[in-house]
Amino acid sequence: MFIDEKNYIKAKIYYKIQKANSIQVETSLDKILEDKRPLYKEVNIELKPMTWKASNDLMRESRTKNMQSGTYDIDWITYNEKKIKMILHSWDIKNEAGKDVPINESTIGSMHPSVAQAILSIYDNNEYVEE
Repeated sequence: MFIDEKNYIKAKIYYKIQKANSIQVETSLDKILEDKRPLYKEVNIELKPMTWKASNDLMRESRTKNMQSGTYDIDWITYNEKKIKMILHSWDIKNEAGKDVPINESTIGSMHPSVAQAILSIYDNNEYVEE
């Protein structure tokens, strides 16, 4: 009933770099043909669950006023940008020198869109699964 914010959602992302700086991202090893699996790299991630307050704050901070109607709409770009910063707790990405790549606004902002969408998808699929 109450959320333990330290009970992280643990997941893996599988990716392979393709031509022209494009990337193929999968959230499940089962989606990758067995003979193609050696081509993919694996990233372990931990996502922080959102409390009721955090969820409401995210919605509030993502609102934009519709000048024509006078109501508020959700700016989904802002929502997704803020959400990924809130939920992404850790990853095991290393740079070329073998050092940990920190999670910060710069590294999140430089992620390939497919990777960011995969992280958000993993989070949403884990948060809303009913048992």
